[in-house]
Amino acid sequence: MVKLNKSLLPEGTSIRNKIDYQTGPVFRLLYNDCYGKCYICEQKPIPPVVEHIIAHKGNPSLEFNWHNMFLACYYCNNVKNKALFYDGIVNPLEIDPEDFIILELSLDDLKEKVSITLKCESESIAILETTIVLLDMVYNSSSNRDNQRVSSAHLKNKISKCIRKFYL
Repeated sequence: MVKLNKSLLPEGTSIRNKIDYQTGPVFRLLYNDCYGKCYICEQKPIPPVVEHIIAHKGNPSLEFNWHNMFLACYYCNNVKNKALFYDGIVNPLEIDPEDFIILELSLDDLKEKVSITLKCESESIAILETTIVLLDMVYNSSSNRDNQRVSSAHLKNKISKCIRKFYL
């Protein structure tokens, strides 16, 4: 996760239904604001979905709130769609996650694992810990669902390739 900034919605643009944020200028602006990447795993989202940092559960004030919307990949959106995360995670509009969270690739019993740790203390400790749990689930899935294990392994493989390139 990285710090993000949101553009202002163009004058006259409103978000009143799902179609308003899943297509057209709102989606394109969201895509650009998130650099065309999932705000959770930082990979190109295929397919891209609009993810709400605080679960809207049918609440229009949260569902159609521009500052509650982020671009995510289907996999991360699916992992985050659990009651544990309904109250939200670190909001990258307000906090730079890289100031508080460290991701490191390590070997654990000859398997690659992404270690996610808290870098320093903060008054937002609970939300940081919840974010660490989410990132651990995204990168180190122990799900009994094959598609989630494959997606998690794919992410670790991408990270590993980037690190190897860096050291060469």
